[in-house]
Amino acid sequence: MASRDLKIAAAVVFCFAVYTLFWTNLKDCKFSRDLHFTFLPRSSLNSRSLNSPNFFYLTPPAVVLFVLINCLILVPQLTNLLDARQYDSVKIFLLFIGYNRSRHTLLASLLDAHPNIIVANDYNILGEWMKNPLLSQRSKYYMYELLYAKSRYDVMFGVRSRLVGDRPKQYHYNIKDQWQGRYKHSLQVVGDKKAARASKIARGPEGIKALRDLEKKLGVQLKFIHVVRNPFDNIATMTLRRAQARKKGQVNLKVNLSNILDGSIKSYGELARGSLEVKKNFPGRVLDVASIDMMTYTTENLRNICNFLEITCTEKYLQDCAAIVDPVPSTTRTNVEWNTDQINRVRRLISQYPFLRRYSFYD
Repeated sequence: MASRDLKIAAAVVFCFAVYTLFWTNLKDCKFSRDLHFTFLPRSSLNSRSLNSPNFFYLTPPAVVLFVLINCLILVPQLTNLLDARQYDSVKIFLLFIGYNRSRHTLLASLLDAHPNIIVANDYNILGEWMKNPLLSQRSKYYMYELLYAKSRYDVMFGVRSRLVGDRPKQYHYNIKDQWQGRYKHSLQVVGDKKAARASKIARGPEGIKALRDLEKKLGVQLKFIHVVRNPFDNIATMTLRRAQARKKGQVNLKVNLSNILDGSIKSYGELARGSLEVKKNFPGRVLDVASIDMMTYTTENLRNICNFLEITCTEKYLQDCAAIVDPVPSTTRTNVEWNTDQINRVRRLISQYPFLRRYSFYD
C-alpha cells in the first residue's frame, strides 16, 4: 500500500511541476502527433506552422489537463506507470504488413481493445528504428513506452476517440467497455500498425536485417499480421485517395484516372513483394487475414488471431468488437475505369502471389 501511495503522490507532484513550468515560463507549447513536445513561445512560430495539420498547440491549462487525463484514464494501472517491469510479461511483438486502404486500422483497433494487448496506430516503429541509430541504444522499455503512449493518444485524440473536441465523431474505432489504450493485469503483446511502410521497408535485405535486429533488441518473438483485400478494390481505393476523387457517402462514382491508377498498381506490386519477403524470412510467423472475412465473420477471425498471438479472449470481448464492424464490404473497383492492360497487370500480380489467388475482378 505504501508503494501505491508513493506512486500516486509522485504522479500528483509531476502534474503540479508541469503546471508550474508551463504557467511561469511558457506562452504556449507545440505538441506533435508523434508525441514529442517542442517548447516554443507562440511569437516564434510563423503562420504556416501554426496551421500545420501535424501539430496542435496547448495553452498551459490545457497541458495540465492533458497530463491529468493521461493519469486518470489509467487508474487501474496507475501504480505501474513508473515501473518498467510492466513490460517484462510481453512475449510477442506484433507488426502489421500489407497495403494502404485495406482495413489494418480497424483490426489494430480491435486488437488494442484486448485486455492483454497494446497496438499503436501508425507510429512506424520499424521506420524509426532504421532512420534513428540512437533508438537501438535505448532500452526495450523505451520503445514499448513509445507505443503505449501512442495507443493512449489514439484513444483520447486519434482514430479510437469518440470525440473531436467536444463533438461526437461520425466515424471512429472506439470500442466501448473494452481496454483500448490500457491493459489489465499483464501485458503480453505490444505492436505497431504501419503496414504499408513495413512492407515497403522489407523489400530489401536492409529491411529484413532491421527486423531481425529489432527482434534481438526486444528479446521477444516477432509476429506479423497481413491483412489482404481484393487487389482490384485495394488499388482502386488507393487511386481515389491519391486523386482525392471520392467523398464519404458519394455513390455512382466513375472516374478516369489512368495515370494515377498505373502508379497505384506499381505501388501495390512493390508492397506485395515486401510482404512475401517477410513471409519467406519469418516462416510460420505471418498470419494472412482476408479483409472481407474479417468484416463478415469478425468473431471467428478474431478468435483465430488470438490463437496466433497465444492469448485467450472472452466472448464479451469478441462481441463488443464485432458490434463496431460494418459487415458490408466496400467495392470500389467499379468507381474507376480500367483498361484491358491494367486489368491484366493486376491479374498477373494475383497469379504471382499465393495469398492473392482467391481474388478476381468479378468476384
